[in-house]
Order: sequence, then structure tokens, then C-alpha cells
Amino acid sequence: MYDPAFDPLERLADRGVQIIQHQLHENDAIWIPRRNLIIVDETLHPMMLRPTLTHEWVHVIHSDPGGHYPRFESRADLISARILTDPNQWADLTKIHGDYDHICLEIGITRGQFMAYYQDQLKKAA
Repeated sequence: MYDPAFDPLERLADRGVQIIQHQLHENDAIWIPRRNLIIVDETLHPMMLRPTLTHEWVHVIHSDPGGHYPRFESRADLISARILTDPNQWADLTKIHGDYDHICLEIGITRGQFMAYYQDQLKKAA
């Protein structure tokens, strides 16, 4: 499912989703389905825009309701991590780094995506 060319801005535009920046206090972004809108926190680091919008794109394609529900958040983290994570790069980095923040930055995923992908890899190995 890894897609190095995945562009969440393009995919969201194809679905007519509007993206705006605004101050958010607790989240990097929120999906508001009734307005077909994603609000991205204005303080979000540019390096985190692609993984954050990929996560929100998963909410869009699954027609998730607004709000943060653990089941939907977990699914969005896992699917977006699978799209953004090169399995070979993952294998290489997890062999040499114990610091998952470093791995997140190298791959370009969030901590939530890292944890979802990590748990998924453990399940596959079992």
C-alpha cells in the first residue's frame, strides 16, 4: 500500500475538501464532514502537513463522522502510515535507531502513525 507519490492535497482537492488554517488547541487538524472541511492548526510544522493531511484523507474516504473517536483515529493512523511508510526504510531504521521520534522524522510520519504501523508489524510477525 506504500505510495511514495501520494499527495493528500491533490486527493482532498479531488473530493472537493476545503483546507483552512486556524488556531487549534488540542489537535493538529480536524475533519468537519458537514462542511467538507479540514482545519489544520496554524502552528503545525510544515514537515507534518503531509502525514497529518493523509490521516485526515482517510477520515474523508471512510466518511467518518466529525469528532475524535478512538476506532476511527486508529484506522486513520494505520492506513495513513501504510501509505507513507516504505517497508524497507522502516526495517532499516528500526534496526539502527531506538528513538522513534528520529524514525518519525526520517520517514515523515506522526507518532500516532508510527505506533499504529509498529503494532501492525508486530501482529504480522506473530
